[in-house]
Amino acid sequence: MLQRRIKEESGMALPLAMMMVVMVGVMGAGFLVFVTRDLDSVIESNRGQTAFNLADAGVQAAKSHLLDVDAAYVSYDGITNLSADPPNPADSDWSCGVWDANPASPTYQTCSAAGKALTLDSNGNGVRVWIQYLQPATTPTQANDATGVYAPESTGGPANYPIGQDYFKVISQGTVGQTKRKVEAIFKTNANNNQGLPRAIYTPGNIEVGGAQARVTNMSLFAGRNIGVSGSLGVNFVQGVDLAFDNWNKAPNTVSRSSYAPGPGSCTATLPEGNVTGLCAGLGAGGTISGNPPLKVGRDYDGRTTRTETSPPVSCSTPYPQFRTQDPTSLNYPLTSGCTRMTFPFNAGPPDIDALRYTAQSQSNGLVGANAGDNYYQVSSTTSIEQAINTQTKPVWPAENKASTVVFVEFPSYSSSNVVNWNLNLTPSINCGDNPPAPPVRGTLVVVNGRFQTGNNMTPLRGLVVVSGVPANVPAQPAYTSTGTSCMQNFISASGDIKINGNVGAGTQERGSVPTSYSLGLVSWRELYK
Repeated sequence: MLQRRIKEESGMALPLAMMMVVMVGVMGAGFLVFVTRDLDSVIESNRGQTAFNLADAGVQAAKSHLLDVDAAYVSYDGITNLSADPPNPADSDWSCGVWDANPASPTYQTCSAAGKALTLDSNGNGVRVWIQYLQPATTPTQANDATGVYAPESTGGPANYPIGQDYFKVISQGTVGQTKRKVEAIFKTNANNNQGLPRAIYTPGNIEVGGAQARVTNMSLFAGRNIGVSGSLGVNFVQGVDLAFDNWNKAPNTVSRSSYAPGPGSCTATLPEGNVTGLCAGLGAGGTISGNPPLKVGRDYDGRTTRTETSPPVSCSTPYPQFRTQDPTSLNYPLTSGCTRMTFPFNAGPPDIDALRYTAQSQSNGLVGANAGDNYYQVSSTTSIEQAINTQTKPVWPAENKASTVVFVEFPSYSSSNVVNWNLNLTPSINCGDNPPAPPVRGTLVVVNGRFQTGNNMTPLRGLVVVSGVPANVPAQPAYTSTGTSCMQNFISASGDIKINGNVGAGTQERGSVPTSYSLGLVSWRELYK
């Protein structure tokens, strides 16, 4: 009996073993399916995170482009109109093009342009970035509009924000395989920090003004040393409104001109966009202001503690502030106890030459053929700025120019014989004093290790001239010389002395930010899911 029972049990072992194998196989298959799915999920998650990181890197690349290369609103507004004033050239290849704001459209809230394709990792994964200029929101309703057309902050009523403040939307899409992630950031420019490129005439050295043609219109003059005036108008050569600094109560200065009688007075600026009334432009010097008539009390300020030639005489005890620079090497009069200190209404440090050089190297001169290239020129002898024609071998001003255009001319080392002449004559039949005047070109000219000189009846530059590497306090070798009927419309930032015998004026309040003269702030950031 016992043996039979064992045999019967033995006969059941094989079926049981087979059942166990089947069960293990079924369970194993399910486990493998689970592991495979989980692995796919992990891979997809990693792809998504990589795509997200790439999209965020694209935002940072766009921010760098706006900050260092081009933050002109006309580069990202989807409009091309060269006959406009100011001209609106073709959009940047970073531009969104035309933004679809029609909720009924199948392409609602998308860009018409291809955007900028970038490769930001070693695996060749793609990033595509679009930059869109956001229109000013003049009401809270527009600021909260969901179509994506307007800036998210209201102007409070005016048609636009202060000059130097613009809003840009950046959309960046990262792609890894079939996985896409998209983010949106809104930035705004802020030119109120005046980072070394003031909307004025400035030098740490001396300014000399003379000649019957000498006029400076709608901007103030600031010198670390002296301002000497010998022209027929005396200090009245400064005319119009200080469009940039108004009462001069802007950081780092904390003192208003209006606090001292009779104040700067009210003036009118005649501009293409209409007449503007405001506080008169004036003079500020760490040394002395001399002229006939002399310094205008309330409008002008220098480093002396007592000014007996004015009517009435003024001194610190009047009280009347003492103008002081922030540079200890400048010609500062000793700060007298009890004197109120006034200084430059902007950062008077040197401009960021490296950043301006990079900007010029990132822009095209617009030429075709052997002379095509960027806006950076290395020269070894006196040269001139010429019209942009394909056969031109000298530095040219691009035909399609805007406020953010930078042309950079650099000599290897400084010599007083190194000169860059402004020889741009796009409308030979029109003199700059004609009505209507010759249309200007726009942008910033940078001259390093050389001096700059204007010419008679040339096409005016509306923008800025930066001269670096020229020593100050050498009156016979000024860094910037304006003579005759130059009718330039540029601000000046020069390391050396400035000599003005011609017309210089801030001819407009048109918008536009010069690279390195503004900061870029983040307004909002979010991930997009469509």
